[in-house]
Amino acid sequence: MRAQSSPGLLALLRRPDRDIARLDELCGFAPHEGPVEDLVFWFVRLVEWLRPDAKSAATRVRFLRAQLDVHPEYRENVSRAVSSLARLVDVEHFLVYGGIPREFHFLGAVKEWLGARVLPRACASNDGAQIVRLAFTLGDAAWVRSSGLLPLLRDVLDPELAGPLGGAVDNALLDVTHQIVAQAHAPRVRTLSRTDRPPFRGLYETVTAFVAEPGSEARFRALTGRVRQCHAAIDAHRAELADRGADLNTTFQLARIGQQLERLTTLAELRHAKTDDDVLARTGAALVHRITRSGAGIFRRSADLLVQNLVDTAADVGRHYLGDARDSWWAAFRAGAGGGALMAIATGLKLLLTALHLPPLYEGLVFSLNYASAFCAAYLLHYTIATKLPANTATALARAVQEDAGHRTRLAHFLSEWRVAARLQIAGLVGNVVVAGPLAFAGYAAFTALAHRPLVAAEKAHHIFHAQSALGPSVVFAALTGVFLWVSSLAGAAADNMARTSNLAERLATNVHVMRRLNVVHARALVDRIVPRVGGLTGNVVLGFLLGGVPAAFAIASLPVEIRHVTVSTSSVAIAIATGTGSASEIALAIVGVVLIGIVNVVVSFVLALQFALRSARGLRGSWATQALVRIGVERWLGRGAPAARTRHIRLNVPRRTNRPSPFFPR
Repeated sequence: MRAQSSPGLLALLRRPDRDIARLDELCGFAPHEGPVEDLVFWFVRLVEWLRPDAKSAATRVRFLRAQLDVHPEYRENVSRAVSSLARLVDVEHFLVYGGIPREFHFLGAVKEWLGARVLPRACASNDGAQIVRLAFTLGDAAWVRSSGLLPLLRDVLDPELAGPLGGAVDNALLDVTHQIVAQAHAPRVRTLSRTDRPPFRGLYETVTAFVAEPGSEARFRALTGRVRQCHAAIDAHRAELADRGADLNTTFQLARIGQQLERLTTLAELRHAKTDDDVLARTGAALVHRITRSGAGIFRRSADLLVQNLVDTAADVGRHYLGDARDSWWAAFRAGAGGGALMAIATGLKLLLTALHLPPLYEGLVFSLNYASAFCAAYLLHYTIATKLPANTATALARAVQEDAGHRTRLAHFLSEWRVAARLQIAGLVGNVVVAGPLAFAGYAAFTALAHRPLVAAEKAHHIFHAQSALGPSVVFAALTGVFLWVSSLAGAAADNMARTSNLAERLATNVHVMRRLNVVHARALVDRIVPRVGGLTGNVVLGFLLGGVPAAFAIASLPVEIRHVTVSTSSVAIAIATGTGSASEIALAIVGVVLIGIVNVVVSFVLALQFALRSARGLRGSWATQALVRIGVERWLGRGAPAARTRHIRLNVPRRTNRPSPFFPR
């Protein structure tokens, strides 16, 4: 039976009264001549017929094979169509790049991914990866492997194509190897190697020997062994990046090399056992899965090490922020008292600046500088703004459970650090509030006595009471402030990571201008005092500009969005009380509002940082935090001395906290 013309095929397959074409139409009108879009469209509809659901796919493939055996004309039509499609597709390009970014840098891969995902996909294409994305979905990989589709397509393929397809696999093996070796010896990757002769140097010779004798078991084992060594080298490179600091392009290249090593193994297995149906099905399923999965996979793999560095660095910034304090409640209280004093001063300055009635843009700028100066001063003086601690200590909590130990041991470690962190944060917060309120009250009295005028008018005092009231939107604004606190901790970690990746210390200490004027030893000593504080200072500056600039930006747009930081609110309410204009109910609601603001500030920033850190930790899940909180609640309810009969149903069995140094206040 002669294949019908392409217009007849399209008229049948595009009928609006049904979604899936009939099998007799697909087989009887399979095209083998005409435009490439007709071939691709036919293949897409054939896969749609095979895919009503994963359970029936194998049955439908068997039925299709039976129909081809019973109807020779169907077999001839399908064979011609599949063979024509195989001749049109650039198989070598498909095997090398299918599901793997073509670009060698991160932004180029993002652009490529957006082009493939956002723009419509054309049937008029000889790109095998695009055809696979048109025909298959992510869930199809399972039935592609188990249904026998790939062996059927191989059986109907023109035997004359066996040689060219085998040559395409050989060329793809060599092309992938060239790219792997080139990337492994790129400057950014090569500097990560700790050996003089990494395994990538002998990879090309191993692949060349295998291509010459693809049926040799010894050659195949040598190739797979070399690939395992290369994977180990990639893991070592990632460990080195964890110490030096990571950047997106380098982590992306490592992720891309890892994918190409997997592709090399897949193609080697296919070439070594080319007549094995299981290997063919496994290879096809792997290609479908890799091509149809979202590009976010490699992007996430590329960024996870960078995120891990940010998490670890945030914990380091938190410890450095606390400075030389010790693991004691009173030390944390004293540090919080110093931070509260600075914030009381900053609040007074803010109210003075408010009296100038500057335009929103300039007012936001001066408010930002005021907040940033107070936060940086607290950081350099080793004082604490307690609301800044949760975002940093949460990351240290997550890092505390990344040790190679059992589930219960890691959870016990987490709980131990949790108790220390909670105790110190409460102490710091109490120190902030206890000092900020009275000092602001005293500052108002001193200003009134010296300037012979009140710091704030009665109308402004009433506005402060209503703005901080528990009945107003203070909780929502406090949650926004908690987000800012978390973002600022990430900004500080990113700055510290950038300082390491850019080798900032050496650039500052040994640049030409410095060496002309200073001794290198003195320059290094100065730089060693500055560079470790880059992250902390950056985080504090970012927080200051978020607290001062975001409300100003919304004010320009005439939107009533403000910030609510517990130390600022405490100082503002204390100053308003000092004016003597508030009623008892206004004062009570404002005090309750301040308490709620403090709770929301701490909880939001802590939860965001903890969940982010736990998700970035290898082998951990967000349920860690839930289990820890449940365990703490059970301990509080049952008590430390609860009998075993009351606790035997609890499966966590976390031991009590041991008296060891905190990672936040190292002894």
